[in-house]
Amino acid sequence: MEEVGGAEEVEEAAAVVVAAACECCGFTQECTAPYMAEVRARYGGRWICGLCGDAAGEELGRADPPISPGEALDRHAAVCRARRASAPPSPEENAGDLIAAVRVLLLRRLGSGGASSPPPPPRRVVRSTPSSPRRGVAAAAAGVALARTGSCFAALLE
Repeated sequence: MEEVGGAEEVEEAAAVVVAAACECCGFTQECTAPYMAEVRARYGGRWICGLCGDAAGEELGRADPPISPGEALDRHAAVCRARRASAPPSPEENAGDLIAAVRVLLLRRLGSGGASSPPPPPRRVVRSTPSSPRRGVAAAAAGVALARTGSCFAALLE
């Protein structure tokens, strides 16, 4: 009976979900402890998310001459670091600036931006142009009229 209890404890430990941040891109992924152990074993002790794992696999298949999985992961990690360094700051870092910018946009949009805001452009009225000419002008110019018939083909009258 002790074996059954031990198996239940192992199953409970495997069912615990943990949030882990990727070492390449920084995204957080929820996973179980056995899955984390499998990923760490595959990538030399480093925890990476599924997207970065796929990207490293693509890098591994694309490299000429062939490279090791660790080198492919290092190349992908370098790309992720460069992308994060060139990315604009997150909204959490400059929330005050974001709120002020949205306030200015709303004030301009509502028309109460004060004297410093330019007046809104005049509204244009859009009118459609008919695709066929007017009846009186076309019939007089052409000298030909269409007559109704019992078939689906119109008859020309002169």
